[in-house]
Amino acid sequence: MKPLVSIESSSHWYTRDGKPCHQVPYAGKRGEAGEMRNTTLGDARKLGLLPSVTSILSIVEKKGLTRWKMEQVILAALTLPRLEDEGVDSFAHRVIEDAMAESCKAMDFGSRLHDAIEAIVSKRPCKAARDVVPFASKFAAWYSEHKGELAGCVLDWKTQNVQPDKPFVFYPEWVWQLAAYGLAVDIGDVPAFAVTSNPVLTELPFGCRRGFGGRIDFIHNDWGLPNARLISVAISSREPGRIEMKVWTAEEAAWGLKVFTSLLNTWIAIKKYDPRKEIGNGV
Repeated sequence: MKPLVSIESSSHWYTRDGKPCHQVPYAGKRGEAGEMRNTTLGDARKLGLLPSVTSILSIVEKKGLTRWKMEQVILAALTLPRLEDEGVDSFAHRVIEDAMAESCKAMDFGSRLHDAIEAIVSKRPCKAARDVVPFASKFAAWYSEHKGELAGCVLDWKTQNVQPDKPFVFYPEWVWQLAAYGLAVDIGDVPAFAVTSNPVLTELPFGCRRGFGGRIDFIHNDWGLPNARLISVAISSREPGRIEMKVWTAEEAAWGLKVFTSLLNTWIAIKKYDPRKEIGNGV
């Protein structure tokens, strides 16, 4: 029996100066032709790369996401017609592929909405696709009304396909992620943040000396002191204009950093690679 197709995404990696390195060239002629492949742990060891915050957090099961993926698989199994003389294994693979397509569709919408949000916040022309326009337009109005509340914060946008009669769910791993970003900002490992005269920065990649990298959705840098506020903004991908902001408390932020630090140490133990060490001493 062939293994079912994995629906997990590839790990993301960053150089120590914050440049994304999610792919590397193939060896030999394929590399000479410019073909790329996903970066592996072996590549990271050789190049001294930093794992992304989300890659580190992926060692913990996200129950909400797991439940959603299971629902997509069940729905695909119930609605996908069985082909004549199709074996169980072949049908199972088609069910997984159909569920993956739904997952990729949701991820693609979220990415395109993030791009539109970045354009709006950065005051650049917003060239959103037709299905994103209503959400981007409502977000622009929300941002205009609430941007004064975002001063001195590190923020993450989160799209959520929430039912109209259900509340947003602010998952605990959201503050784990934000706490890692806040640490990188507080210890000065986000270089562009330190030198810019623009108080608002978006989609900012970084590498942190504590052994991780990532990309921060939004920073408003007018506080001038450590301990930036951590904010999650949940945006409905079902109802344009349904947006809710959560400011994590100092206690929640401290807890989030404690959890993230523990997970980083666990990731290092599992992978047998310590990205906090210098290149050549990372194993």
